[in-house]
Amino acid sequence: MKELRKFPRYKASVPVEFSDRKESKGMLINASREGALVSIESKIKPVNAYVSFHVLLSEIDSIKIVGKVVRHTQHQGKDAMGIAILELSSKDLSNWLNFLGGIREDGEAIPIRTTDQNTLKNKNPNFTIKFLTRAKLKQFFPSSLRDEFYFTTTRAMNPGQEINLTLLHPDNDNLLHLLIVVQRYGDHPTKKGKQGLYCKFVEPNLELKQNIQNFV
Repeated sequence: MKELRKFPRYKASVPVEFSDRKESKGMLINASREGALVSIESKIKPVNAYVSFHVLLSEIDSIKIVGKVVRHTQHQGKDAMGIAILELSSKDLSNWLNFLGGIREDGEAIPIRTTDQNTLKNKNPNFTIKFLTRAKLKQFFPSSLRDEFYFTTTRAMNPGQEINLTLLHPDNDNLLHLLIVVQRYGDHPTKKGKQGLYCKFVEPNLELKQNIQNFV
């Protein structure tokens, strides 16, 4: 059977605790960059329900995930839920990627919102990128703020669609929040078999230039 998932899933066996009144417990069965399969000891959550849970990496370290139930299944006789990840803090996103073994596709945007950003007054789609190195981060930006720039993603979007893009710095916990607009969806500039979005900054002004300089 052809693999339809955008990102590979990795087997896991890590306890989780749901953030509800009953303090439901469960087990992380497998995980990917955008989702997880979790068994649950109490009543299963309905499809399309929003859930919040902690992945308990150790007695002191955990990752808080906000997601949405997308399917039900069974695992070793227990109810299990497929959960699409919607929100992570920047620190938890970095820990999640490290938990999965790092970032294998450098510069690929993940459609996950970082929850520690400033409150946004729009309902634009949210993407997050973390580059492996500062050099890769610097290469991301165009020579002119009015030029197009590209990032890899499997999610095609129509020209004119505005996007909230968050960049995670590779060396610290700093974030850069950008408002961008889609120009087109097309092939990678140099690599065959990859596609993504060509975008422009919505407001290519001096404030944006200074914010980028401070960030990189």
